[in-house]
Amino acid sequence: DCPPGRYSGKRLGLTAASDCYECPEGHYCTGASELVLMAPEPCPIGTYSDQVGNDDVSDCTQCPAGHSCDVPGLSWLAIRCVAAYYCPAGNSVRYTASQRCANGRYTDALNAGAATDCIDCPPGFQCDRDTGGDYTPQPCTPGYYCDGRVTTGNTGTLATCNNAQLCPCPAGRFGHESNLQSADECTE
Repeated sequence: DCPPGRYSGKRLGLTAASDCYECPEGHYCTGASELVLMAPEPCPIGTYSDQVGNDDVSDCTQCPAGHSCDVPGLSWLAIRCVAAYYCPAGNSVRYTASQRCANGRYTDALNAGAATDCIDCPPGFQCDRDTGGDYTPQPCTPGYYCDGRVTTGNTGTLATCNNAQLCPCPAGRFGHESNLQSADECTE
């Protein structure tokens, strides 16, 4: 028999615990009788372990915020979250739409762990849902102003424009420049 934290593999007739293999990183070994050929169990998706000799699934550590543990048996945190996304603790999938920064928000961080790590698109710029990292906020379109949290392509009208839209310059005024932040910057 192999004690918890160790396993026999395909070997039979083991007489001492020292004959058993130590459970490797990224796995746990509950111990088994000789009648059951034992192999290490991988830590589940959403967890990892950088320790040897684990004897229970509870020895696997929840994936920390800012990382993705999307395969079983991870022994180290190789997968960091990417720009434009956030990865909460226990994350078990890589870069899903539900973990993308909201419209008008973005992040350049490679280890964002929550939606609160996403920041507002700055005034004078527009951001789509993939903004972050090498894909930077884009200048507000000439003829419009962007006063913050603007989503690319979300154009308002003079009557309905709010701070999440490209707002057209008022009648009789025009913005020849990009990056306008308010109606006051539209020229006559």
